[in-house]
Amino acid sequence: MAAIEILGLEKTYVWAFLRKGQRALHPLSTLRLRRGNFGFLGPNGAGNTTTLKRLWSLCFPTAGSARTWAVN
Repeated sequence: MAAIEILGLEKTYVWAFLRKGQRALHPLSTLRLRRGNFGFLGPNGAGNTTTLKRLWSLCFPTAGSARTWAVN
């Protein structure tokens, strides 16, 4: 069973007064991780923090889903 599962995750921040948006996370198609230690690496601006914020329920996705499970 996966401890983390990401399917089609995408995030765009939209500013209504500018009628523009900034894509923070291009669609992340599929990621499944089992329990254990892992590293989440990438260059600045690649969406690392946005993905973790979604996993911690600090922001809502524009599309897709990201879930975590407590695995014993």
